[in-house]
Amino acid sequence: SSGINAEWPLRPGSTSNLKNTLLDPCVNLLFQKMQSEIKDLHSKLEKAEEELNAWSFTADSVTGKKLMGKCRMLIDENEELGRQLSQGRVAQLQAELALQKSANEEMQKNVDEMAGFVVMLDEEVEGMQATILHLQQQLKSTQEKRKKYRLRLCVDTTA
Repeated sequence: SSGINAEWPLRPGSTSNLKNTLLDPCVNLLFQKMQSEIKDLHSKLEKAEEELNAWSFTADSVTGKKLMGKCRMLIDENEELGRQLSQGRVAQLQAELALQKSANEEMQKNVDEMAGFVVMLDEEVEGMQATILHLQQQLKSTQEKRKKYRLRLCVDTTA
């Protein structure tokens, strides 16, 4: 409203003209609407300026220092979380490695037991082969003796 007063300086004798103008309801309504629009525009302008000031900062401003501090804190936190995550992955891999080692030791134990069992079976097979060889020799000897007895029996019965 101060801008309007500056544009419409009151001259002596014009006070009645102004009063008559404000008495006209249409003019009065328009004047009130313009005043309300000016107030709204002034408040919007102030808000826009405040918002602009809030967004524009430098590293030396209070807001800038707060934001830079917060960024440093977040970077440190991210690095710490990264270390924890990598340590967690390393721990998981170590646990898996320990399980694999345990499984390998168990399999090696089974292989050793099987090797002992195979050696025992091999010894038994060798023993059985020796027995079979001995029995084959006995069978051969017995068959030869049988042949000799048959020949003698045939010779004795023909004579």
